[in-house]
Amino acid sequence: MAEKRYPEFIPCMCEREIEKDIVFREIKSWHRLSYAGEGLKFGPGGDRSGCICDDGKCFPPLTVCHRVYYHKKNPKFMISAFLSYPNGMADINEYFWETRGTKKSDVERFFGKNAERKMEKKIIRVLKKEFEKRIR
Repeated sequence: MAEKRYPEFIPCMCEREIEKDIVFREIKSWHRLSYAGEGLKFGPGGDRSGCICDDGKCFPPLTVCHRVYYHKKNPKFMISAFLSYPNGMADINEYFWETRGTKKSDVERFFGKNAERKMEKKIIRVLKKEFEKRIR
């Protein structure tokens, strides 16, 4: 189900379980230069963001990785998360995780040494809650 909804999963990378039925997959994205790495001049929909330029070069990537988290029994509800380089996706001079889907509005950011753990705890809570709402 998630494969059909999100065709931009990176090939040769498998689903990773972080808690029973809670998983993530790495996805292609313009800001990590996935399309440039594939040698594309145009990405999905004809956008050139994150692609190689006509001279074969590209700009430095803004993110280290980009993941989509979901509950295996409720794969329609997904949470996007990426790890930004310092001053990459925001004017913040340190590495940080950013999620879309863990808050009602906008994005949520996680900083510091345990940022990934804090982020994943929040993601697990939100995905479990959404699954519980679905089965009621």
